[in-house]
Amino acid sequence: MNFVRIILFRALLVVISVIVFSSNSGEVFAEDWTGNFSIFKGSKGLDKGDWEPVEGQSELGLQMDFRKDGWPINGMIEILYSEEDKLTSAGGLDVEILEINAGVRKILVASLGEDVLPDFLEIHPFVGGGLSLTRAEMTRINVVRETEDDYGFGIWLDVGCYLTIFEAFNVGLALKYTDVDLDLFGTRSAGGTHFGLTIGFHY
Repeated sequence: MNFVRIILFRALLVVISVIVFSSNSGEVFAEDWTGNFSIFKGSKGLDKGDWEPVEGQSELGLQMDFRKDGWPINGMIEILYSEEDKLTSAGGLDVEILEINAGVRKILVASLGEDVLPDFLEIHPFVGGGLSLTRAEMTRINVVRETEDDYGFGIWLDVGCYLTIFEAFNVGLALKYTDVDLDLFGTRSAGGTHFGLTIGFHY
């Protein structure tokens, strides 16, 4: 799925362009808006019964949340891409999955442990959820090469935290669950458990 890499690359270019424009004009990230942009790197665990031997996949993503003053929760958008391939005695199997998630995220504004942390560190837990558009492609290689792809809609839920440094830079942890069924040589759950690290900035 070369188009997945193109989507991720273009999304990163859009974010970089926004940052550059905002630094020059001061109009995009206005003072009454706040949020976080992060790169996600981790793994995705799929149902072993549906996906063995490629149930464990490496995953890369981009995520952004945003909130205007007065809003009780942040809006959130995210792109996640995972892949894995294995060669066994029965043949080869290659799977790629793209998720585009949108929804809301509640971030604790007050920092945890602010009485004991140094002034330049803040810890902000979050919980979120929303809708997921998932597309997957599976290729089986035995005597012949067979490929099927499908897309569908599902849900996602996540928890995690941001460690904010100097009110500008973030590192964090994120745990997410997605649920969506696709038809790839039979019905399979293309959702799963996602866990990884995030790094980015707070504005």
